Amino acid sequence: MCHVDFFSRNPLPSKPKSSEPHIEIETKRIDVAELSTNWLQAEQQRDAEITKIIDDLKTGQIDDQVAKTYVLRSDILYRKIQRNGRSKCLPYLPRALRWSVVNNFHDSLIHLGVDKTREKLFDFYWFPGMAQYVKKFVENCVTCKVAKSHSGKVQAELHPIPKVTTPWHTVHIDATGKLSGKNDSKEYAFVLIDAFTKYVLLFHTTNIDSKSSIRAVTQSVALFGAPTRIIADQGRCFASKEFRDFCNGKNIKLHLIATGSSRANGQVERIMSVLKAMLTAVETSGDKSWQDSLGEVQLAINCTVNRVTKASRLNF
Repeated sequence: MCHVDFFSRNPLPSKPKSSEPHIEIETKRIDVAELSTNWLQAEQQRDAEITKIIDDLKTGQIDDQVAKTYVLRSDILYRKIQRNGRSKCLPYLPRALRWSVVNNFHDSLIHLGVDKTREKLFDFYWFPGMAQYVKKFVENCVTCKVAKSHSGKVQAELHPIPKVTTPWHTVHIDATGKLSGKNDSKEYAFVLIDAFTKYVLLFHTTNIDSKSSIRAVTQSVALFGAPTRIIADQGRCFASKEFRDFCNGKNIKLHLIATGSSRANGQVERIMSVLKAMLTAVETSGDKSWQDSLGEVQLAINCTVNRVTKASRLNF
């Protein structure tokens, strides 16, 4: 036994006998055309950016640290770079040749992706912004768009919650994170919004539990009656047995969105961002605490014109 890992490896193929025909295994190789030095030198002399760098190097008008990154060999400008832990000295590719060279490399690699095209190109040439240039080129390659299937996340059909034109039929509910207050206390706000009229109700609370969420919904029921449907996330205060029993007792259909899909409860999430900004403004002004101004914030949200409905919540 030549190796302790012998049994986990495929056995080596036996050598063909003299009577058997010898079969050569053909290996594929990607040949990338290189520019001749004369052609590269001629194009560099036509490039104003490169000629300026060469002149500055010869006259010493360039910073010493920057000058160390350039090398002149037979009147051809090279750039020293560090790539994957290795030092390279690559010819500075003129602007007029960049598209054709990148196209040649990408085509020679049979239209492989951005990373492989870029790494292969870094073996031969350099120019400023080459990584972004190659990325933009490959992303806009017509052949790649036609021949390659879309990778990454697959677009799926959306299943929006049906909307009805009845006020207080569907209500979205959520609880804020801990808001500013005393260090030894935790204070939150329950946010309810009507899916049709966009009317918002805010309820202050010191706990996010089943009793607090039931209390918030009960206060809203006292104002407008029980909604037909409540949409909430998978928080404990909404997914608990107590909250489910409460909804069943009021003939309310509870719909809990999928975990990690906050966009499914986007109506109330949109109000959350507005609410936090308004409460921050109240605290910054210093005239009142956000707890005392919660009713004024609710009134301000409901009195202003909604961008979607083109009307205020109080006009319904």
